[in-house]
Amino acid sequence: VFIPYNTAGDPDLSIARKAVEILDSCGSDIIEIGLPYPDAFADAVIQAAAAQSLA
Repeated sequence: VFIPYNTAGDPDLSIARKAVEILDSCGSDIIEIGLPYPDAFADAVIQAAAAQSLA
């Protein structure tokens, strides 16, 4: 089972949309899209992606 995670809008909306299209074409079973928020408590990579999306 392939379930990738992508932060919505990271690094910008057009690239995030293209990333989801590529993940879909690569056979993702499910694509998890995280909603960025300023008080993220996830790991550092997800915190950085959320901060960049909100900038």
